[in-house]
Amino acid sequence: MKGAATSRYRSFYFSKGNIVANPQPDQFTKISNEIINVLCKKRISGREWQILWTIIRKTWGFKKKVDYISKSQFAEITGIPRQKCQELLNNLEAKNIINKGITQKGNSSTVTYGINKDYEQWKVLPKKVTVTQKGNGLLPKKVTKVLPKKVNTKEKKDNLKKGDEFKFKIAVPLPKNICLTERMKSYVKKQGCENSNHAEELFEGFCINQAKRGMKWHDWTLAFYDWVRRDKKMYNADKYKEREFVCK
Repeated sequence: MKGAATSRYRSFYFSKGNIVANPQPDQFTKISNEIINVLCKKRISGREWQILWTIIRKTWGFKKKVDYISKSQFAEITGIPRQKCQELLNNLEAKNIINKGITQKGNSSTVTYGINKDYEQWKVLPKKVTVTQKGNGLLPKKVTKVLPKKVNTKEKKDNLKKGDEFKFKIAVPLPKNICLTERMKSYVKKQGCENSNHAEELFEGFCINQAKRGMKWHDWTLAFYDWVRRDKKMYNADKYKEREFVCK
């Protein structure tokens, strides 16, 4: 039995009872050959490639220059954890390969991504150079380094109370490893907002605002809670079902 079938996203070909992928030429992403030639010569990490191709698919694949792509979308498409996706996006932005746009609305912000077509601005890793030692020169004296005492990280993690991930003895700037935790998501829901995308936008706007202002807090989780309450009261009340604040 032979025949072809198509779905919204994939095309299939039936051969001897087996279903095999059969992409069609009418479903494609239009990319300049000039850009492809440059991409062939650039060296970036494998995961950075995944993020880059996701942006290409979500923008040029839909004939757009930029598009809003949430971290959950990046994670779903690439299979990379959301927190790691943010790190990879920062890397690509630092290398000027992608452009990032931020639109602020009250306490929330919308972040869009697009490809920087001016590839002469791209900063990428140089080619690896293998250095071989010739001659009978003496090798440098071996130095033995004393390794630091091994710390049982699992035990340390187990002793950390839930919700204390971003709590410190003194006020500190925005932690580099801060992320939208399940506890934070739960608090947004308790305030009456069931939209997970708004929670992500809210958290991203919070981080951008706090870093820009150089704010310092003892407990960054509680600081985010205050940000949520302000958003509900002053900016996006229509996104919350309940009108009375819910205590944590």
